Amino acid sequence: MADIMDGGYNGEYINDIEHAINLGNWVIPIINQHLVHGKILHTENIKEFLAELLDKYCGIDGMYIHTNNDIGGVALRIQECEHKDWGTITQRYSRATGTITEYEKRCRQLYENNEKCIYPHYTAHIYANTKKKIIYGGGFCFTRDLYDIIRNYEPLEDHYQIRNQLVYLDINRSDNNMFVVVKRIAFNLNQRPILEIPYIDMNK
Repeated sequence: MADIMDGGYNGEYINDIEHAINLGNWVIPIINQHLVHGKILHTENIKEFLAELLDKYCGIDGMYIHTNNDIGGVALRIQECEHKDWGTITQRYSRATGTITEYEKRCRQLYENNEKCIYPHYTAHIYANTKKKIIYGGGFCFTRDLYDIIRNYEPLEDHYQIRNQLVYLDINRSDNNMFVVVKRIAFNLNQRPILEIPYIDMNK
C-alpha cells in the first residue's frame, strides 16, 4: 500500500502505486471469490485522478461494494513471501526517513478526526508470491477493529519484538522501517470478525 508525504508526490509514491496497481489486478478478484456480501472494486477502474487522491490522502486501494448498496474503502497490503502465510496483519509504524506512515494516518483518521473523513473502512493483508502467482493466505477485516486491538498494546515501544504476544513492534533490517504486527487470532480472541483468505495457486 502506497504512502506519500503530505503536500506532494515523490518517487517512492510513484513506484509504489504502479506496483500496487499491478498486484491488485490479480489479487482483488481472488479476494472477491470469498466475500459473501459484496465485492471489491479496484480503484484502477476509477478515473486516474480520483484514484490517486484516494490512495494519496486516504490510503484507499479499492472500494468494497456491499450487497446492501453501502460502499467502503479498502486498504490493501500485499506482502511478498516465499513459502507461507505468517498469520498476521502488519501496519507500517515508522519510516527511517520520517515519512508519514499508514499507522499515523489511520490513528488520525479514526481517533483524532472521529471518522469524519474518507478512510479505508476495511483492511486486507495478503501473503503472496507474485512471480509464482500463489496466495499463501491472508485476512480481511474492519480497520477500526484492527486499530482498536492495536491500541490495547500502546505504548507499542514497550512491545518491541516480543513475538509471543498478539501485538508487537518489529523492524525490517533492510530499511529500518518499523511495523506493528497483529496476529490474526487476536480478532477471534477479541470477538472481532475477520475473513480468512485461503491458500490459492493461480496456476491450477
